Amino acid sequence: MTAPRWTLSHVAALIGADFAAAMPNLELSRMATDSRTTQTEPALFWALTTPSGDGHRHLNEAFERGCVAAVGTAEGSAQYAVEGMHVLVVDDVWKALFRFAAAHRAAYRGPVVAITGSNGKTSVKEQLAHLLGDPTVARSPRSYNSMLGVPLSVLQFPLDASMWLVEVGISEAGDMARFTSWLNPTLGIFTGLGDAHDAGFASREAKLAEKMSLFRGVKQLLVADGPWSPGVQGVLPSEIVQSQAGQWVGPDGQRFAVPVESEAERSNAALALAATYALGRTPHDFDSRPRGPLRLER
Repeated sequence: MTAPRWTLSHVAALIGADFAAAMPNLELSRMATDSRTTQTEPALFWALTTPSGDGHRHLNEAFERGCVAAVGTAEGSAQYAVEGMHVLVVDDVWKALFRFAAAHRAAYRGPVVAITGSNGKTSVKEQLAHLLGDPTVARSPRSYNSMLGVPLSVLQFPLDASMWLVEVGISEAGDMARFTSWLNPTLGIFTGLGDAHDAGFASREAKLAEKMSLFRGVKQLLVADGPWSPGVQGVLPSEIVQSQAGQWVGPDGQRFAVPVESEAERSNAALALAATYALGRTPHDFDSRPRGPLRLER
């Protein structure tokens, strides 16, 4: 696969930035938001404002560690200007980041699998990637499913990948709207609804509705069997994936021994298997799939 690369002028055009750098054809191959990370290739630093601080304060450190250019506001970039660092000036750095990710997604023509739910997202994603047995599948690294993790994941996905596997997490009302206008998955996987982040929503039903908004327009939606299933089917057409103890039978009649000791792992394995078939593939090496420790996810 070919890693994405952009020129400064191309990025500026995609995000609507003011740009007067002397090297418009300078190539960038990395996106950075942490100034402490040393970059091994030319990187673009996003000076994001977060609860932990203002990214513009770290422009100098980012430059010293290999970020040759940055995206920042006019005020922040002027206050913390770094000699030799090219700056793309925008009104809102967060909006610019999502605009850039949306443009990269729009350029991709392959299938996109989006995985969301209160838990099990990473487990399902990793098992699915293994079962597909295809080195040209691109997937979110680790548990990159946050407001920052999703666009950064998408921006590192090659356009010549055979498919993209994207984890999506939300923690409060309104979060999913950041993704629904541009992620446009072709296959959706919903791992279930738990009490994680209940405080961020008016009700459990409201949280379910927000998660389902990601899947409007998908060709197929796979849903883990559970108390939430009727609620999902009341919102979107979906296929409920059963996870009975002992075995899971594929549409081709092939039988797979699924874990019997953990309901969560049974569900994750069944979803990964069902998704493999939904993508038109035959599961690869099921018994050696990654299982790893479970943890609560957003």
